[in-house]
Amino acid sequence: APPTPGGGSRLWGQRLATLGRGTAGIRGGGARGMSSLPSHMELQMPALSPTMTTGNISTYKVKVGDKLSPGDLICDIESDKATIGWESQEDGYVAAILVPEGSEGVPVGKPVLVVVDSADDVPAFANYTPSSSGEAPPAATPAAPPAAPAAPAAPAANYPSHMELQMPALSPTMTVGNISTMKVKVGDKIAPGDLICEIETDKATIGWESQEEGYVAAILVKDGQTDVPVGSPCLVVVDDESDIPAFANYAPPAAG
Repeated sequence: APPTPGGGSRLWGQRLATLGRGTAGIRGGGARGMSSLPSHMELQMPALSPTMTTGNISTYKVKVGDKLSPGDLICDIESDKATIGWESQEDGYVAAILVPEGSEGVPVGKPVLVVVDSADDVPAFANYTPSSSGEAPPAATPAAPPAAPAAPAAPAANYPSHMELQMPALSPTMTVGNISTMKVKVGDKIAPGDLICEIETDKATIGWESQEEGYVAAILVKDGQTDVPVGSPCLVVVDDESDIPAFANYAPPAAG
């Protein structure tokens, strides 16, 4: 994504990887079904970058009836940035696949598959119709958590072009995360796939990876810091290594 004119902040799409596996993954939004059907969750197309509005289903790695465990790869999603593996974070069984393999232009928030807690419930979803047609779900049904929006640049500061990387939402209900271990320091060059830090959620410990190249100009949270709100700036990245000193005393714009 191009820098905001005037050197403002821009946000990288987050690439998230379940630790211990080589595949990057994003946790999609889930909406618990409230119908007469057995308890289930619709997994919805996640937003892999701030500008992503649609994604393509490249290859499914599961089929109806398969058991899912944390870290299992559901499918590969092509975004405007890269091809990302979408991983499960919870246990369950695939009850229905709602979007065929190879589908293009799938809107963010559109239900993609249904997961149930018990294998015995899978047959009940043979003719399942999703709760929405693909537009953003109603307020009572959480959509896939998008990447946190980029914070506006502080108007008084004439900083070089930069990106604020903000605490991502790793599940529909996540509001805070813990910085377990920071894997980079100021001055480090970041390339696609490099691990930025480990984030502890109420579900698992997830590796946060970069998708693009740049240099770490400032780290705004401490190693071991707990209860960092989703959307809170965590670090600043610049394109040019010579711009790093300009962020020595950087303070993120005040929220709100």
